Amino acid sequence: MRALVIIFFLFWSLAAKADSSAIKWYKGSVVLATQEVYVGDLYIENQFDIVLVKEDSKVKVLPAHKVHAVYFYDSIENINRKFISVPEQREAYHSYRLYEIVLKGEVNVLRREKSFSDNQREEYNADGFLYYIHWNERITTLRRFRADIFPKLADSKPAINAYIRDQKLNSNLESDAIRIIDFYNHLANDEVIASR
Repeated sequence: MRALVIIFFLFWSLAAKADSSAIKWYKGSVVLATQEVYVGDLYIENQFDIVLVKEDSKVKVLPAHKVHAVYFYDSIENINRKFISVPEQREAYHSYRLYEIVLKGEVNVLRREKSFSDNQREEYNADGFLYYIHWNERITTLRRFRADIFPKLADSKPAINAYIRDQKLNSNLESDAIRIIDFYNHLANDEVIASR
């Protein structure tokens, strides 16, 4: 019964949004897990991890487990946005969530808009997003960078410590952690290029 109520609420809220002029649709493309591609007007519903695709007068609902990636140009922010679907193991079940890629490399920085489905005990950034690190097939909050990720990166690339010292960075600050990850990705990319 509970599942039926949740499904009803989901479709009711999506139907209300689909008819609403408040939705900001973006021209873009969705690559499915099957590698099939849809091109058209898109809307990402972050709370439910779904993508709405408008085709003619119909709206197709694509849950995150069917999506590989979403691409669109955000004219308001003047950036190309890319979202990926990441599988996650949560206590008793397996789910997929949509994350926006902020920084791509050996270590990815991802983000999600804050929503009621996220753990409310986590602190959100002032910009209304939660930031994450995606590395070695694991998702970790950016706030855990110093404790969980930084020691491994610094051990594998000693130049990171000199970079932190020269740039006067603090690995406990999220903005500095992103700069450190970006530097690490450049080092890793240069090594790949040099080995070819």
